[in-house]
Amino acid sequence: LRYTGVPGMSSIAGGCLELAREAGGGELDVHFGTRIKEMRPKLSGTSVCAWELLDKDGNHLGEYDWVVVSGATPALARWRAGFKEEPPVFAAAHASGSELLQGLIARLDRPLDYGQTHVVMLAWDLKKDRTVAKCFESLPFDVAQVTNDEALAKVSVQSMGPDYAVVALHSTGAFAQKHKKVMGSGSYVSVSNNVAGTVEG
Repeated sequence: LRYTGVPGMSSIAGGCLELAREAGGGELDVHFGTRIKEMRPKLSGTSVCAWELLDKDGNHLGEYDWVVVSGATPALARWRAGFKEEPPVFAAAHASGSELLQGLIARLDRPLDYGQTHVVMLAWDLKKDRTVAKCFESLPFDVAQVTNDEALAKVSVQSMGPDYAVVALHSTGAFAQKHKKVMGSGSYVSVSNNVAGTVEG
């Protein structure tokens, strides 16, 4: 069973909140900007009867019948690189003793098979100047595979609606391997560690 939110996946979360408000007679406490550090299972025998949530400072946030996690990262090993602590969903699965939950996370956290690349994106605001758009329209391609270049592997030209024009440059795998320590200033690792990123290879 797969759910798709319209117009976006955030609509599913919004729908859950609305249903909760209706069920609670319009009363629902909503907290944003709170990082959950631990989901502690409350056991009755071998069954989980509730989940206690604690924030990053260890403060008790209540006990709940259900916990919905919107992303996979809190279950994955790379969480440790960003927050220097155990992934909360991973830790909760082991604390619960549930072989089913532990097995699901093990399948989710398998090494990914992917080709390394660095991507540079350039965007132009066409509301200010449409000269770039005219140049793009004259190009004989939307995507070009580059051969015999040590750094550049692919160039893609795309329109982000009527207001923007975008070019994405994809590096070769060899270039990415040579500079694999480079981090973007807005990347997960940079943001979670409060660093500015680096261009040092």
